[in-house]
Amino acid sequence: MKFSSFGEIVNHYIFLKQIVSHLNEEHFLYMSKGEMKLEKEAIIDELMIDASFKLLAKVEAEIRTDYNQAIKEKKKDKLSKEYLRLCHELREQHKEYDKPLIRFCRKVRFDNLLKEIKLYFQSTGNLLHQECSNISGHLHFQIKLRKVSNQNTLPALPGWLLILFL
Repeated sequence: MKFSSFGEIVNHYIFLKQIVSHLNEEHFLYMSKGEMKLEKEAIIDELMIDASFKLLAKVEAEIRTDYNQAIKEKKKDKLSKEYLRLCHELREQHKEYDKPLIRFCRKVRFDNLLKEIKLYFQSTGNLLHQECSNISGHLHFQIKLRKVSNQNTLPALPGWLLILFL
């Protein structure tokens, strides 16, 4: 299912959570009341994880779109200049001057973009920089967990991610 806004993702989660919460006993054959409650909680937790990953993917897509547009249109605002600086630094590190800058800029890592956005909002006094820190910290935690566990399983995303978009 494709969602065009953050609100749609959150509303979809809330809708499914309500449905699961109100499922009656016939959907949980051979389970006691306690087992039914635990099963519903497990399903709702899974729905929250799903919604959280969708929100993270949407955040990354929106940031990358803004970044690519700023580079392509050569915008002159402070954040766009920082985006361009990241691109030039990466190009300098790789010593690849034969590729067009716009094409090369796509290789800038998402966490570097997120760091620049955080610093930008921090300098303007906007509290959004705290949310950028939360997202960045969670992404780094997932990467470390993957390296340690060598599994494709990821930890549950925190509820603050859903709350951020409510």
